[in-house]
Amino acid sequence: MENLIKIVTLMPIIWLSGLIYAYGQDEYQSIIVEDSTKASGLIPDSHLYIPDSNTPVKYIRVNFHFMLKSPGDPAYPGNFTPVDDGHGNTSYTGYDYAREYIDIANQRLASNSQMSMPPGNQTPVLETKYRYVLDAVYFHEDNSHYCRSFDLESTFSAYKENGGRVINVFQFCGNGGSTGWARMTGQRYVFSQGRWNRYSSFLSNPGIGDGMWANAKHLNHETGHNLSLLHTMMTNTGGCRDDWNDYCPVTPTRGEIIQGFGFDPCCFWSNYDVQTCSNNLMDYGQGHALTPHQLGRVHWTLEHEMKAYQTCYLDVNQLNICSIGYPQIVYLGRKITFGGGSCGWQPVVLENKEVAHLIASEEVILNPGFEVKLGAEFTIEMVTPCNN
Repeated sequence: MENLIKIVTLMPIIWLSGLIYAYGQDEYQSIIVEDSTKASGLIPDSHLYIPDSNTPVKYIRVNFHFMLKSPGDPAYPGNFTPVDDGHGNTSYTGYDYAREYIDIANQRLASNSQMSMPPGNQTPVLETKYRYVLDAVYFHEDNSHYCRSFDLESTFSAYKENGGRVINVFQFCGNGGSTGWARMTGQRYVFSQGRWNRYSSFLSNPGIGDGMWANAKHLNHETGHNLSLLHTMMTNTGGCRDDWNDYCPVTPTRGEIIQGFGFDPCCFWSNYDVQTCSNNLMDYGQGHALTPHQLGRVHWTLEHEMKAYQTCYLDVNQLNICSIGYPQIVYLGRKITFGGGSCGWQPVVLENKEVAHLIASEEVILNPGFEVKLGAEFTIEMVTPCNN
């Protein structure tokens, strides 16, 4: 046994899985589930929230939910599990997949690109100034909520965790096309299907890539909807349209490009051309560009509608923890105590291969009996609260 506590005072922790990323391509469709004038229409003062060099990076809490078949189903598990990849490989689990997914999504957010449309534009390339922190990972064995895209709200209601404080990301099912759904208002969520199917195809044909690079684009696109971003050239259900308005003055419409330059910039993964296709994150191509006005909408939303989703928002003054372990990864509180009298002085133990990631603002107390076993990891980050 080994009692190692790692104290980290700077954000973020970037989890490195030690994997070599195979950046496969994957075409997907994105559907906005909910719409409202406030979140998806004009935000008059969003330009005041365009990030600059003084804007701190905002960290958004994310939960991952893996929807599995029910035990006893011949097709069980049908997705990643807590102990393997769904195919018996115990060296790569749903936890590993979720962490790798978030890692690459953050890498892509950190690398904003020059807009390709209109050709020759000089749109400034700003740092996005937002990232994700993996909050927790859950697994649900339930045929009644596996691949039920017509019943998203029911699945969200049944299995959401910390709704209104965390983006709940559902890896909806292993099969089907690469489709995503996102809610733009209220308690934010993302549903995604086809991810495990892509991984499974990669196992039998490594040459196609595991799709993780595309997965990251997919997650960032869908959470873009959570953060009030619309498609720039497509309707809410994904069809190309000449006059679609994303309420950001710099992003051109499809019709403007067709009329002014003579080609169609509304492309998908399968026919993407870097010279003639939009590379905006909120389109369906392979690019990952966000304009200053889009980032203004993102940061307006984080300030006015999603402040509680940020790791710096600490709405628990005192938290006493008597046991650690999956699925909870992140604990938030102004003063956090591990073990002690209220726990009956029972030891608090972090077992082999378990990870606990603690974010607190003021004080952390580790009472006698707190133990981190060899192979486990416990991290503390002190952050400045943003909800004073």
